[in-house]
Amino acid sequence: CAQSLEVALENCFLHLQAIQDPLTGLYNRSYFLYRLEEELSFSSRHRAPFALLMIDLDDFKAVNDHLGHAMGDKVLHRIGDLLRRTLRREDVPARYGGDEFIVLLLGCKEKAAHEKAERIRSSFATQALPREEAGGLAMGCSISLLHSDHLKGEQDLPTLLRKLDEALYGAKQSGKNRVIVVQ
Repeated sequence: CAQSLEVALENCFLHLQAIQDPLTGLYNRSYFLYRLEEELSFSSRHRAPFALLMIDLDDFKAVNDHLGHAMGDKVLHRIGDLLRRTLRREDVPARYGGDEFIVLLLGCKEKAAHEKAERIRSSFATQALPREEAGGLAMGCSISLLHSDHLKGEQDLPTLLRKLDEALYGAKQSGKNRVIVVQ
């Protein structure tokens, strides 16, 4: 009995390692993409609304360069905490890579998705890098938002992700620390 419990615990641990980013505690990119494919299929069958948020930390390199990688890791961990506190239980947040995050908001109307994106953006600077730890650095985040209401016909996953990425690049080019809606 003790041996089977040990095996079950080990399997649980391995499962978590396979789907979770160890630094932030959020889902990892591969698990997120798997879930996104599943949810896109469900959404198209049931016409269920959803939104995608792609979040990029503005000037994150400066944190690592001036405050050290330990502080950079602390900021990334805090982003995980911020997303868990801000999002609903059914939402799917993930670390997409480096200093990029992605969130699937299930059953979410466009207005609510935009409000949530703004809440994340406005909370970010004070919670991710508090002034007393910032060493004079100011941090923000840029967010691109794509809502299912704006999808024209069938959109494959690579196209959706490309649109989000292009909008995020546009947000950074137009001054950073803003939410851009993909039309």
